[in-house]
Amino acid sequence: MDSPLAEKFGRNLRRCRRRADLSQQELAGLIGLARTEISLLERGLRLPRLDTVLKLSAGVESSPCELLDGFRWLPGRRVDGLHSRRTPLRPQRKDNLMTTRRRRRPVPPSDELRERLGLNFRAARERLGISQEEVASRAEAHMTAISPLELGQKVPRLATFIRLAGALEQTPNELTAGILWTPAEAVVVPGSFDVPSDPKLEAEVAALREALPRGRRRDR
Repeated sequence: MDSPLAEKFGRNLRRCRRRADLSQQELAGLIGLARTEISLLERGLRLPRLDTVLKLSAGVESSPCELLDGFRWLPGRRVDGLHSRRTPLRPQRKDNLMTTRRRRRPVPPSDELRERLGLNFRAARERLGISQEEVASRAEAHMTAISPLELGQKVPRLATFIRLAGALEQTPNELTAGILWTPAEAVVVPGSFDVPSDPKLEAEVAALREALPRGRRRDR
């Protein structure tokens, strides 16, 4: 996990959720996640998958760009035949938590999401007139990673997605154009009775119960 990315995403998510006046439980119910997952994301202990980012943005009524505000990847420059990066994406320290490793496998992204992402990636690359190898070089990804993305066979990790957006000179909104997550129509909150204390009413009920025959006073 890239800790600075996770921490920044957590702050953005918390800000957007509060602005939407939603609790963690309400947001989780809208997009079909556990409340504990929302908590881990907001505390910067986990980076979400790209499809989860799209669900979250719909749940808090924002755009992917807003949730990824402050995220930017600058492609490296070639120096003496070497590919050096301008800004390191991964920190040197390793602070992965054991708690993030033990979790159930999430539901995989839909075929429609993968296919639409693939079309958007390919269209952006063709607009720039560059090859898949050049995209991989700019994003510091393996050359074989780009083709499966464009063919709609996989969804990139969030950090890879940010690199690809920078390599293709696109915003997250542009690369996810045509993909919309529709949240639940309503948040179901368990109801509860709120009966204010009324001394007069209590006295009347007590008097009625006293007037009942002795055998029928068991409900007092």
